[in-house]
Amino acid sequence: MVERFQQSGLTRKAFAAQEGVARSTLDFWLYVASQRPSPPSVLFREVQVSLPAAQPGGWAMEIESADGVKIRCREALSAAELTRLVRGAKC
Repeated sequence: MVERFQQSGLTRKAFAAQEGVARSTLDFWLYVASQRPSPPSVLFREVQVSLPAAQPGGWAMEIESADGVKIRCREALSAAELTRLVRGAKC
């Protein structure tokens, strides 16, 4: 209801009448919505993936963040495993 009101361009009184609710009900939900913290913004970063030639004792996969955090794997991970690992990482 709050999103519909904000997009409607109507006054609180006109919107409440259109929706068939008391203006105090609309005011309550507008207040509740204003007290909620904003959801955190999502940051997407481009990642380049390359599979190096296998070397004895080397890493099959290495990922390095812009901050220098490295994740090294002896075996290549599937996309699902890599997603689980990165989402759990605090990079």
